[in-house]
Amino acid sequence: MADDEMARDLWVAIEALFRDNKDSCAVFLSSQFHSLLQGDQSIADYSQHVKTLADALRDVGHPVSDSQLILNLLRGLNPHYSNTTEDIANLTPFPSFARARSMLVLKETRLANETKITNETALVARWLFLLPVRLPLHPDACSCRLLWLQQRQWPSRRP
Repeated sequence: MADDEMARDLWVAIEALFRDNKDSCAVFLSSQFHSLLQGDQSIADYSQHVKTLADALRDVGHPVSDSQLILNLLRGLNPHYSNTTEDIANLTPFPSFARARSMLVLKETRLANETKITNETALVARWLFLLPVRLPLHPDACSCRLLWLQQRQWPSRRP
């Protein structure tokens, strides 16, 4: 019986330590949750961080409602997502966390695609600007330029 009593006393002591630390832990987690910013994180990483903090708050007895979770997610986003933030905030009924995250991932994909297209267009414009004026317009000239863009190197010159 002594071992059982000792194990129980140990368990009660650990439980008391956990309870004593719950409130201070909740203050720390709440501060992190409400001050979290996306920074240069992807939407997937940022939303996972927000969700992890909300789950940790729930674990210490301070659950975060779905609407608070989404509002905090939107609050910390980069300005690039301002239009999507407004769209999500104005949806009725308020979307789920998964739906809001999905909308933001779609916006992130669009932004990445627009950046890629802009960079490629600038590269083509710069390359065309640097071409010699005496370059003959040959039917293969366009395909040669496209080949170069795809391979990112100058085509070999014929002697």
